[in-house]
Amino acid sequence: MQACEAATGIPKSAQQQAKRAGCDAFDAGNRVHLEKLLRFLFRGEDGGTNWPDRLKRAQALIAEKELAQMEGDLVEIAAVHEQQSQCVARAVAVLTQKFETELPPKEDGMPAARIAELNRAALDEVRAILAKRETYAA
Repeated sequence: MQACEAATGIPKSAQQQAKRAGCDAFDAGNRVHLEKLLRFLFRGEDGGTNWPDRLKRAQALIAEKELAQMEGDLVEIAAVHEQQSQCVARAVAVLTQKFETELPPKEDGMPAARIAELNRAALDEVRAILAKRETYAA
């Protein structure tokens, strides 16, 4: 199969798939009979692709996808990434504000337990933002 791939450019994976599908182009001596393989790979209506049916199926799938998008059941991955980026940016902004600006002056000279309590409260605020549905609204 490797020699056939090197000589013809037919991928070994395609040859293996043809062999599994019952193609008789492969003999016991590990030889590939190219004519039989090509006939199998490019066979006609006797098991090949019915292009008009395939076109109808593709058109139906496209219509289903468009309907799902219109009904809000399907969203584009770019929109998900954009909302995720906005959410992360908001969380980072709140964390930065709390831990770099608000908390250091408040925590100066405080006992460790009180600092931990203030830090937990700041993190709870970020968690609350992330838990709100409107955080993810378009």
